[in-house]
Amino acid sequence: MGRGALALKGSKRRPWLELRRCETERTYLDHQLRRLRKLHDGPIEAQWDRIPSEGFYDKVRLRLHGEDLYRVYELLYPRDEKRINKQVLTIAGFDGLIALWADNGRWWGRIGRIDGRYNTDEFTALQEWIEELGVQCYLSNMNSEGDRPSLRFKDIGARQLQAVLRENIHPSLRSKIKPADTSR
Repeated sequence: MGRGALALKGSKRRPWLELRRCETERTYLDHQLRRLRKLHDGPIEAQWDRIPSEGFYDKVRLRLHGEDLYRVYELLYPRDEKRINKQVLTIAGFDGLIALWADNGRWWGRIGRIDGRYNTDEFTALQEWIEELGVQCYLSNMNSEGDRPSLRFKDIGARQLQAVLRENIHPSLRSKIKPADTSR
């Protein structure tokens, strides 16, 4: 849902899921791998490597392949073009919301905000899905400053989002639950 990339690679055109995170978030990446292995019916082939960065911390890359990823690719990439649709979101459930928030969510004062490289139709589908999960949010369209669309969580929606995160988020990402204190 967030920063992961799924692509057909190699001469056999097998689907590979690639996840990248900062090396300080390796614990969360380990958690994601364990969760995917639990949900996947067969074995998962996993490859770890480190990607040097210009900053102090490097990136850790996890590449995965499993037979069920063919079906995931068919759902996410009809006609080889990525599309977020209702069927994919329904399958993702709360785990998908947690992953989406972990990768693309942030607090902007006391307002939660999910940004990403989604078009307006995909953001509309995301909004409807999140509201079906019981969290109020609204779509903030592009404004005169040229900002991309985003999903916003205010007041009740922010509290509902915090409750969902508190119950489900991995302990290494607990800092993503609360909005930043802006009273200083």
